Amino acid sequence: MTATAFLVADVAGLSHYHVGDEAILTARLAWLRRTVPELKPVVLSEDPDFTEREHGVASLAEPKVPRWLDPFWFKQWKHPLLRARVVEVLCKAYSPALGKVLDEVRRASVLTICGGGTLTSRYGALLRLRSLLAGYALARDVPVVVTGQQIGPLLSEQDEAILGHWLPSAKRVGVRDPDISVQLGFRVGVPADRLVVTGDDALDLVPMSPAFLPQRCFGVRPCVGLSLHLPGNRAERSQRLVEMVQSLAPWLRSLDADILWLPHLRSSVPHRCDVHLARDFAEATGLVGRLVVADSPDYRDRHIKYLTGLCDFVVSTRYHGVVFALTSGVPVVGVSQDDDTEAKIKGLYAYFGLDWAVPQIRDPGMTSLISEAWNNRGIRAARASAAWGLKSREYQAIRETLAQTCREICARRLSGEVEMDGDTRLSVGRRRPTP
Repeated sequence: MTATAFLVADVAGLSHYHVGDEAILTARLAWLRRTVPELKPVVLSEDPDFTEREHGVASLAEPKVPRWLDPFWFKQWKHPLLRARVVEVLCKAYSPALGKVLDEVRRASVLTICGGGTLTSRYGALLRLRSLLAGYALARDVPVVVTGQQIGPLLSEQDEAILGHWLPSAKRVGVRDPDISVQLGFRVGVPADRLVVTGDDALDLVPMSPAFLPQRCFGVRPCVGLSLHLPGNRAERSQRLVEMVQSLAPWLRSLDADILWLPHLRSSVPHRCDVHLARDFAEATGLVGRLVVADSPDYRDRHIKYLTGLCDFVVSTRYHGVVFALTSGVPVVGVSQDDDTEAKIKGLYAYFGLDWAVPQIRDPGMTSLISEAWNNRGIRAARASAAWGLKSREYQAIRETLAQTCREICARRLSGEVEMDGDTRLSVGRRRPTP
């Protein structure tokens, strides 16, 4: 009998390659293979062929949750095992892609929900898919382990109730920030002995040198790395670009430094592509001849982290741009574009024990704050290195606890023992505890 770990990740192919999401999976798989080698990974992906080639794992296509299943599953949680069996029958007839995924989950030794910011109403479809698979797994006696997740900060009453049905029954709920995610975890009923601050899954991503470096960078002059993006609708993105240019252009023009743009999202949709943004930004700031874009289809998550580590200073609106800088000892300023970004970066700083400010992109004082951080980049780099040096030991210790949980699950499943801990199945059907 083969022990399998079914991993729910937020990954796609090259046409929609997201560095942060891929970094989470890359690091998570490396950790799993290193600590629990007896577990064979099976990964959910929007592009299974790419994921299989890239990571050397079995992969299934990420299904859509049918509209008829949403009210049927999420609003009626009594008799979870009966409901799971009815869903199996319905999926075979009306949603074979989802049915195939449920078959794999049922055969798995453990369902692992990889880190990221997916348990939030901002990405309701992702929250519902994970909740569906987790609730189904628990109903079918498959234990659930969550690592490195951001819960919220935006969480509707309905989505909070959905999480409250299954999250308290997970064997471990690992969150990546010690503030909002912990508060919301307790609010949906996760017991204190199951909730643990694991940090982001990509903190221990091992960088890799690319085959070639971007031209005109990493020479005599210092290098400033930019990991920027534009959220929101078309009108909001246009306004954010204006604000970004106003805040950063004067400072960048004044520097005697190389400027390297580090894209975190390549997409077939131009308005969501960091490379397209880089070109618009360079033109609007008059930096066309100075700004170099690390634009290569061969660059992967580990390459972007390597390039980030070569920079002397980083400005990032991307969460994992800040992660890569901090874990590489590079001074960084995380910039907020909205409440969601601000909460994530503040949570990351809190995890590292750093009291650094997170300026808003439209803040009139942002330019002076970044200039001050640049002038004191040596001190900032030392603080980042010291913070990660202290935190990495705790990070590894908590990861070993998670590994031990997975080993115990694996051993019990292979021996034929029932993994449920007495009340887990019942907890899927009972109401969320009142805070």
